[in-house]
Amino acid sequence: MELSARQWLIIGALIVGFAIAAIVARGDGTREPDFDSATWCSGAQGLAGLEPLFTGTAASATAADYDAAKEALYAVETTAPFELRDAVNFLSDFTFVAGQQFDVFDWPAAYDAARDNTDTAVVDRSLADLDRELQTCGVAFAG
Repeated sequence: MELSARQWLIIGALIVGFAIAAIVARGDGTREPDFDSATWCSGAQGLAGLEPLFTGTAASATAADYDAAKEALYAVETTAPFELRDAVNFLSDFTFVAGQQFDVFDWPAAYDAARDNTDTAVVDRSLADLDRELQTCGVAFAG
């Protein structure tokens, strides 16, 4: 089977068209979702003063305090900067574990038990990342 010049031209155009479509569809892979700093900073006000619950330096705490912290984190998880969303999720997980520990222990033993049941390096890194971002909003994470 021999192809005519017109058929070769059509095949060539299809190859070039598919190549261009593949390049456009692939993109550079680095685009992050849009970020609205005003919405983030407005919602981040709800996190003010919560750091002592995560560091164990609160004078006292209850399961309700951790539930409130979890709700505050849930409120900002979709508005947080993209690179901070994992940190918010890790801290939300910590509040859940800490809240459960109050079924067995009182403060501060409940906090210690929660730290024993989580990856403390991840929690500490998440706290540092969150604190840094809150400072850019002028929110005092420390109590």
